[in-house]
Amino acid sequence: MGNENDPNENPNAEAARYRTQLRAAEATIAERDAAIETMQSALAAAQRGQIEGVVAQHSQLRGEEYAPRMKHPGDLWALSGRTPDEFLTDDGQIDREALAEALDGLVQDRPYLVEAYVQPVPPDPIRTAMERQQQTPGAQAGVDTDQAWAKAFEESKKQE
Repeated sequence: MGNENDPNENPNAEAARYRTQLRAAEATIAERDAAIETMQSALAAAQRGQIEGVVAQHSQLRGEEYAPRMKHPGDLWALSGRTPDEFLTDDGQIDREALAEALDGLVQDRPYLVEAYVQPVPPDPIRTAMERQQQTPGAQAGVDTDQAWAKAFEESKKQE
């Protein structure tokens, strides 16, 4: 190829050289655009997974003992039509309040999406004592406990 400043160069050759440079630049731009798109997709998937993890662990939302806990956290995207960007703060952290509000709205419209929450029953000391008494060795073998005690005392008297 000739010098760019060569006045004797064929104009068609010069145009061909510029077209070649243009195609190379376009290819480079296309490669970079594809790489950016791949990175953006990976970032969105990571953000989506992080948000779904918070949705799955309901106690992380507002610090409440009970908050809606979706059976399938991925339903958040399909049913709300929202994107991960809507649940992120300006610095990229999860906006737990916005996420909790979105979940509250979904749960209100579709209560079947959340797992049933059963308040744990506090232990009943009387019931616990009765269950322990039923689990004594004599009770498990079907032996009368009075008879078992009498036999134990008889054996101790024989040893004296």
